[in-house]
Amino acid sequence: MLDVKTELQKFAKDGQFLDAHYEELLEQYPEQWVAVFDEQVVGASFDFDQLLDDLKARGLPLGRTVIEKVSAENEVWILAVQ
Repeated sequence: MLDVKTELQKFAKDGQFLDAHYEELLEQYPEQWVAVFDEQVVGASFDFDQLLDDLKARGLPLGRTVIEKVSAENEVWILAVQ
C-alpha cells in the first residue's frame, strides 16, 4: 500500500533536488526535459513524449517523478499525465 505522506515528501525532495541543481542541469541538459526520481536524474530528452516513453519502459512511476524543462527562459508548463 502506498503511503501518500511519504510519497509526497519524496516528491518534494525531488523537486528541491532539481531546484538546487538547476544551473548544473541547465549546463548538462540545455533546453531539455529532465526527470528526477529519488533525488537522481533518471532521464532527459528534447522530446517530452520520448522521455515519458523511456521512463515507462524502464518501469519508473510517472506520477511520482518530477519532470521539468530546464531552460534559460522562464516558462511555466502545466502537464497532465495519464
